[in-house]
Amino acid sequence: MFNQAHKISVKAFHQMEEAGIFAAEDRVELIKGMLIDMSPVGPSHTSRVKILSKLFFRLLIDQASIGIQDPVVLDDFSEPIPDISILKWRQDEYAKAHPRPEDIILLIEVADSSLAKDRAEKIPMYAESGVIECWLINLPEKRIDVYKQPMDGKYQQVELIESNGALQIEAFGLVLAAKDLLR
Repeated sequence: MFNQAHKISVKAFHQMEEAGIFAAEDRVELIKGMLIDMSPVGPSHTSRVKILSKLFFRLLIDQASIGIQDPVVLDDFSEPIPDISILKWRQDEYAKAHPRPEDIILLIEVADSSLAKDRAEKIPMYAESGVIECWLINLPEKRIDVYKQPMDGKYQQVELIESNGALQIEAFGLVLAAKDLLR
């Protein structure tokens, strides 16, 4: 008996989606060639994503493209779906292809039940792909874990920002109070 996994490419994943293999309610993402069920989202998670999306749309209108639970293509075998993606502004809003690492200014994951998975799997994957910055909105611990400077597959700078702290998005010279992201 053979127990061999088959690695799926982003291209094959898109073909499967177009063929209707996944139902509308299926929440899967492609991680390192494997189809992974996304964690269920509770009310605190969905509320936080709504709060963040309103904030970033208001602050970055006409400066960046903002994705809300939209896929990003990291390489030929990974297409995760971060909660928020802040991307280099493009007039076409990425109509022809999903953003890639060079398009990404900041990825944000909101984590409650998915905290361990996001920290152990998604954050390292973002570093390996060269995503320059990502934030983990850590709902259980009421803080924001900030990851910057990817090198050799790891983030070289990690800051744990408590609710009384501040965060900066350097690309826009924007300083945000952590409490506004954690409320």
